[in-house]
Amino acid sequence: MKKRAYDRALEAFKAAVNADPGALDGYFNAGSVARHLRRCRDVLLYFRGFLYLSPGTEDDKTARAAIRECDRGPEVGRLSVRSEASGAEVFLDGVLVGRVPLNDLTVVPGDYRVEVRHPDYEPFAQAVKVASGETASVTAVLVMKPAFGYLQVVTVPADGVTVYLDDREVGVTPIETLKLKVGKVLVRFEKPGYDPWIRAVTIQKDRTYRLEATLEAASGTSETGGSPGGAAIPDGGR
Repeated sequence: MKKRAYDRALEAFKAAVNADPGALDGYFNAGSVARHLRRCRDVLLYFRGFLYLSPGTEDDKTARAAIRECDRGPEVGRLSVRSEASGAEVFLDGVLVGRVPLNDLTVVPGDYRVEVRHPDYEPFAQAVKVASGETASVTAVLVMKPAFGYLQVVTVPADGVTVYLDDREVGVTPIETLKLKVGKVLVRFEKPGYDPWIRAVTIQKDRTYRLEATLEAASGTSETGGSPGGAAIPDGGR
């Protein structure tokens, strides 16, 4: 019965870590129960995660002692994880164990899922097999996430102006602020009875670009569009 209770406790602490990778107590408790059950695979993972997150406490000594008990001898293998994404964090089987580069990390031989995560990049994942007495290496090539900025348009006349971005219709004014990928975009405004109004603008990360456009009445029409010209004004960041 006691072993069954410890097994349930370990699964509960693992679930807590999975739900919150920054749950310091979850790492320590999972490592402690795994140590009691003599499950070195979990001891090495969860106590390493605890030491990585720990601000420095007396519990660090317990974690290091448990790791020393498990990482000796020919029964262990080693894992190295590298990436050019500076500061990227490494997860083994969903457990946070440190940052890249990780060199010769001792683990219990077996199959692992290696994940490398960075807030500016798409996550990287790879299955790896670690053999006893050998070193497995993973090079994580991360792809940068697309960055976004915002475009706000104000037109004269205020209503009924069709907005195109790179020749793609996106709506008719008045329209909401548009979320766009960072980079250059060609903006075109059209309305029957008015000359088209075109500007190239550059969208910057997390900033709002306010584009003001006054359309001129087409020659030979009775409509007026106000004074010619327009202004493109980058606002402060959102």
